[in-house]
Amino acid sequence: MTEKILYRDSWFHPVKSSTIYEGVYEKRILANSAYLFPGFYCCPFKKAVDSIHGTGVPDLVLIDKSYRSWVVVEVELETHSLQSDVELQVKQFANGEYDEDHARYIHSKLPNLDAARLRMLVLGTLPSILVVVPIVKPTWAVSLRNHRATFSQVEIFEDDTKQQLLRVNGDNPMAFTNEFVSRLFRDGSSDRGLRMENPGAIEDLDQIRILVSGYGTTWRVIRSKASIWLMPTSREPLAEMSARSFKLMISQSGDYLMEEEK
Repeated sequence: MTEKILYRDSWFHPVKSSTIYEGVYEKRILANSAYLFPGFYCCPFKKAVDSIHGTGVPDLVLIDKSYRSWVVVEVELETHSLQSDVELQVKQFANGEYDEDHARYIHSKLPNLDAARLRMLVLGTLPSILVVVPIVKPTWAVSLRNHRATFSQVEIFEDDTKQQLLRVNGDNPMAFTNEFVSRLFRDGSSDRGLRMENPGAIEDLDQIRILVSGYGTTWRVIRSKASIWLMPTSREPLAEMSARSFKLMISQSGDYLMEEEK
C-alpha cells in the first residue's frame, strides 16, 4: 500500500528518490533549515576538509545560535553507496582538520555572526556529523554511528499541483537549552584552572563572575588560539569538589552558575 498524506483537501504522495537530483534535494533542505534545525544558523559549507581519510567537501553546516556547538551536514540520497561514498565522507568530516579558513568561509556565508566567537567554536570544538537522507537504511545507521554521525530523515511528498510537504523523522540536532553554556574540565596544565569545551560560548571578556555553591567567584578568562581556560582570581572555589568536569550555566537573571557533573 502506497503511503500518502491528506493536507488541506489534497493528497500528497512520496516522491521517489530516483527522480530527485541531489542538488535540488539539498536546496530544499537549506530553504527549510529554520524549521528543520531550530536554534541553529544554517548555510552551505562547500569547503574542502582534509583528514587522515582523504579530503571531502561537505554540503551544509549548522552553527548553534549561542556558539556552543556546530554540525557538519552531508545531504545524501539513499541510492548512493555506503562504503564508497557516504561512509568515506562521514569519516573524513568526523576526523577533519578545521582551521581559520573554514571559520572565514562560514562567516562569509553568515556575515551577521560574531567572527571571534565563530572562530573559537570552529577551531576549539569538534563538530558533530549529520547525514540528511530521504530514507534511513538500517545498515547505514549501524555503520555511521561509529563515526559520531546521526541521521535526519526528510521525505518529500507532492500533490497533483506539484506543491510539496516535508515529513521529518530521525535525530535532528537539538540546540542546548538556554541555561546551558559549556562543559568545563580540570586541566592537567593547572591545578586550579578549568578548560572550556566550547570556547565560543562566552563573549570576549577578560573576567567572568560565577556562582559556585551559592558563593560569588571571579575568574580570569585566558585565551589561546583555539581554547579558553578559566582561572580563579582569589580563593580556591573547587577545593571541596571532587568532580573532574562541570557545567557552566546561565540563569534567567543573567548570572553564571557552575554545577558539578555527576
